[in-house]
Amino acid sequence: MHCPMSAVPPSIRGGEREVSVVENSQAQLVCVVEGVPQPHLSWEKDGNPLTESTGEYTILPSGELVIDIAQVREILINILYVCMFLS
Repeated sequence: MHCPMSAVPPSIRGGEREVSVVENSQAQLVCVVEGVPQPHLSWEKDGNPLTESTGEYTILPSGELVIDIAQVREILINILYVCMFLS
């Protein structure tokens, strides 16, 4: 007998509200999104969607946003990064 999974509303857990970065290293921001079906995760910087096409950012399958070293030097002062999801 097959029992279908019940829908579970999406939610975000984990991650820090503020992250300190060591100079000349990458920044890694954590966002864990859960739900059934699995929600689609995306990141925004100051209200603009981030893409990996520029090579400045990497979004790992686990949901972490990795910011390139060069970007860390220039942009991590008072910049708002937001983890968002769609179910």
